Amino acid sequence: LGQPRLAIEYYEQSLACFRQIWDTLESGREQATFLQSQQGTSKALERAYLEIGEYNKAMLAADAWRARGLFKAFDQDHDALPNFDLLKDYAQRTGSAIIVYSHVAATASVSIYVIKKVEAHTGSAANICEHRSVGIHDVVQIIFKGVLENAVEGSRDAKEAHSSVRGEEQRGLDLSWRPESIRSAASRGRNGVSTMDLKALYKLYIAPIKDLLQGATRLILLPDTAAGMSKVPFAALQNDDGQYLIQDFVVSVVPSLRVLNHLLERESRSDITDLASSVVVGNPDYSGWVPEFPVLEEEALEVLNVGEAVVLLPPSADRYDAGALCAGADCIVTGLADKTAGKNVECEVTLRSWDSLLGDVVRVKVGAKWMHANALADSESTGSVHVQELGKAVHIPKEDWYPYFVKGDEVTVLEDDFLNFDAPHRSSHPKGTVVNGTPDKDGRYEVVLEQSQTDDGGQHEAKGQDLRSSTMVHREQVVRRMRVPPSRLLRRRSESLTPLRYAEREARAVASMLRVPEGEVLVGNRATKDMVTECLRSTKGTKGIVHLATHGFVDPQVGDRSWIALCGSSHENAVLTANDVASIKLRTPLVVLSACDTGLGESMAEGV
Repeated sequence: LGQPRLAIEYYEQSLACFRQIWDTLESGREQATFLQSQQGTSKALERAYLEIGEYNKAMLAADAWRARGLFKAFDQDHDALPNFDLLKDYAQRTGSAIIVYSHVAATASVSIYVIKKVEAHTGSAANICEHRSVGIHDVVQIIFKGVLENAVEGSRDAKEAHSSVRGEEQRGLDLSWRPESIRSAASRGRNGVSTMDLKALYKLYIAPIKDLLQGATRLILLPDTAAGMSKVPFAALQNDDGQYLIQDFVVSVVPSLRVLNHLLERESRSDITDLASSVVVGNPDYSGWVPEFPVLEEEALEVLNVGEAVVLLPPSADRYDAGALCAGADCIVTGLADKTAGKNVECEVTLRSWDSLLGDVVRVKVGAKWMHANALADSESTGSVHVQELGKAVHIPKEDWYPYFVKGDEVTVLEDDFLNFDAPHRSSHPKGTVVNGTPDKDGRYEVVLEQSQTDDGGQHEAKGQDLRSSTMVHREQVVRRMRVPPSRLLRRRSESLTPLRYAEREARAVASMLRVPEGEVLVGNRATKDMVTECLRSTKGTKGIVHLATHGFVDPQVGDRSWIALCGSSHENAVLTANDVASIKLRTPLVVLSACDTGLGESMAEGV
């Protein structure tokens, strides 16, 4: 309201309170979410400083909340300000330009701050950086320029183009980028227009500051991750002549000025002193297994088919609980999600065998009585379960456990001669409902069978069974049927991952540079999960680096299931997950993930 200095005082006080609250939050997730919720205040402070020409302080306000948790993990004072003298000296000494990007939604603009060689500055002596602002309106005009020029005025195409421009300006622009071939329908540009191409992104991020980059040979970029800029492939941005940015500059990306400051301070006392002890992995042998991929709710109706084999995860598989993940159960999709369910999308699946995914509670027989028991962490190896009625652990091997049912649970009863439920004969087995969850003395469950439609439209007839009355079935004949959200399902590919021969060349080239002995480079069938994990654990006492060149996958629903691919005989023993890495205390100063999707994730102020 025309009083920027008063606004600065107010916003600084607010952020000081927010910092105190942030320090009291226990989990990294809580801290990251809190940071994201306070972006409006820091952006308002940035605008106030810009209004009075205080570019240094505006840049600090834009950077203050970035990677705060990461910087704290370095055991550093997360409230300490960057050393501007160190940043200026580095820019001067190396011919670098340090570029900080900040998306300001309130003014529909992108602020760009540039720190580079001192002699190139033309602004106030009090500012070590230059500032440029790019309006969203100008960027939208760039994106739709060709469409607007080619459309005949008054035509339907012209009206749609102008409508798209107005819509983008009102909603704000998607500042990120993904190749069209792998972009999901949910991330496509609105109104049928794809998000920006590499040349348009160049005009947004580089062209406005091109004159400030004269004489620079290296760009150190600090994108605004909260605005989706973490997905921008800066090195691949193209000018109008098709020249890539990487052809003109050495390009590096760091999350915040504080982190950059920390790295520069550490440069002179680098911990990398024994490069030959580095761990280098490239192009593992993928032929012995097929990968499993999650089913996203928005694509469940499109990718799932009745009769498809999938893996069902237990309810305990939580996105932010690394210790809760466990192996899933094989099952068959027997019913698709209801299109009208909205957010409550569920699919019907039937487990393939009676003992799959028994859960935490099972039924066991102690003497002549059926009791409830809880499977312990080591139950499968020790045969011990905690019997609730007795209040103590009892030795009962797994082959004597029975599934836990309650009245009303839906099941499928396997016909004689069938050991498992399978897709080709799914209509041969009647569906039913459990009448009594407690087995009889012979270990049989009482089930009421239902009439069901067969694949050819007729009524299902069970062999010699009255479909309107209950029947007693042994545990081997009864398999659980349930409706579950797609987030609990994994799809198995029909074939192994494609070999990456250039990744092997990359690994050998990197190993040669690091002077890692040829026999110690982990490629092909040597790059097993056990071998790689053992080497990663051993690096805690060395001073080498870790370089991993292989396939990668980010699970957007359960982050701990994200993985990089190695050599093995099954998905479980061939992928190194984020959950696995969390249990390894790495002491190496540098890890390189040369794999697809390793830069993806939820973009927040804290980072990705």
